[in-house]
Amino acid sequence: MIFLIRVLGNRVYKKEVMGLGDVYLTAMIGAYIGFPMIIPGIFLAALSGSIFGIIYLVAAHKSKENPIPFGPFLSLGGILIILFQSFIVGVLSRLGIYL
Repeated sequence: MIFLIRVLGNRVYKKEVMGLGDVYLTAMIGAYIGFPMIIPGIFLAALSGSIFGIIYLVAAHKSKENPIPFGPFLSLGGILIILFQSFIVGVLSRLGIYL
């Protein structure tokens, strides 16, 4: 899934939007936490990266052209899943999403 995002993003924007290291890191995290749990892990990574990116762009007066590495946020998403897996599964099951 991440590799597909990388390939499509590179073709649409005509520049590298995500490094191959992010693909390898996601595969490694997915191998450790398992397939169903990697989906909320990627979501948490994207959410935390978006929040940080917005705050960073506003506070530092930077433009959208400044790249922000995604790897640390993927790691954060994986760590959050490892630490709070039972809580996250409980919340998702109450929402009707069963992993």
